[in-house]
Amino acid sequence: MGNTIKMKTMRHVCGLMIALLLPVPAAAELLGRIEVKQESGVGVIHIILTRPVVLTSYFPPDQSYLLHIYFNDVASGPAAQASTPRGSGHSMSAQPTDEYMRAPPTDLVPDFWVTFQAHGPNDSALDPSHLMIQFKHEVKYKVQQDRDNRGFYIFVFDGNMPLTPDSTPHKKSPGPATNPVDDKPAKSEAN
Repeated sequence: MGNTIKMKTMRHVCGLMIALLLPVPAAAELLGRIEVKQESGVGVIHIILTRPVVLTSYFPPDQSYLLHIYFNDVASGPAAQASTPRGSGHSMSAQPTDEYMRAPPTDLVPDFWVTFQAHGPNDSALDPSHLMIQFKHEVKYKVQQDRDNRGFYIFVFDGNMPLTPDSTPHKKSPGPATNPVDDKPAKSEAN
């Protein structure tokens, strides 16, 4: 009888030691990097994410110093979580973490910060997934999804420039699938 208790105790201790040595899954980060370019006299911010998302809306619609970009996180849906292997960092038990990034220094657009407030999978009372972009001062802009659904383009118009179809970059866009003003497919040009 004493050997049975020792064997059970030894199994529990070994199991506990193995569990302590396994890596703890962490919440996968969403923000990848920020690029800023100029296209046809318009500053273009490209916020690149680490996983696919689908743009649902943004607010305010055309001008502010604080921009909210709402999206559906394709990788965090119920089907994606059910198919995600254990220990991959995308588990339901992983605690979400808030993220923020400062824009690279540039004269093309005003200084800005990008913030992502992560919510757990059961936080339905909170705002849907969204990025908050805070500019140093109020700007005019248009937002659209990038081609591979892993980020967003923000076209930042000069404060003195009217927000019209004529102020949209026409020569060569940085890769968006649609024209940011009239949502018609953009014609791609060979490099």
